[in-house]
Amino acid sequence: MKYALLGDLHSSLSDTKDVLMHITKISPEAKLVGIGDIFECVIGKKRAITERFESLSKVMKNSKAFTSLLTFPSVRGNQEQRILDITITNDKFYYVLKNLPETIDLPHGIIIHGHQWKEKISIPKIFNTEDKILFYGHSHKSGLMERHKQIPYFHNQEIKLQHFQYQVNVGSVVDNREWLLYDDERMTISFMKARKRTHESN
Repeated sequence: MKYALLGDLHSSLSDTKDVLMHITKISPEAKLVGIGDIFECVIGKKRAITERFESLSKVMKNSKAFTSLLTFPSVRGNQEQRILDITITNDKFYYVLKNLPETIDLPHGIIIHGHQWKEKISIPKIFNTEDKILFYGHSHKSGLMERHKQIPYFHNQEIKLQHFQYQVNVGSVVDNREWLLYDDERMTISFMKARKRTHESN
């Protein structure tokens, strides 16, 4: 099966539209899965320490147009987690965010957002099993590592995976319009980048 992995949307309507259009063009049969940070929390880290809110509309960027595009499952990112931590509400959508899992399993792979470890520090072994390819995001920088060693890649180029000990950062939808095509049967990945098009404002 083919999977289109996309993350770090940060509520960007235009960039998300561009990526979804590109996925439909390149691999319409692919199953979409989110890498987290689907939404943008508008409250910064410092304010989040002491402030609490009773409405989701005060803490997150969202619109009906954007939400209508979200037809796929996703893991929970740090933006969703911050929204949950600072909001006290019975809003149904709060529980939608709360029920997002930390990880999603794929054939031969596992998806996690990537905020669970500090950048430039080795990925914990708990997220890097011998028989699972690790797919993540968070840094907004796409990249490919084999046994924790960076290896070069090019967009729109199919890469054959020789084993399961790869760490794959799929990049970000917001600003970069990146996504990743993963074929679990052929054991290949392709880093993809959509062209920027003209849309209404986010």
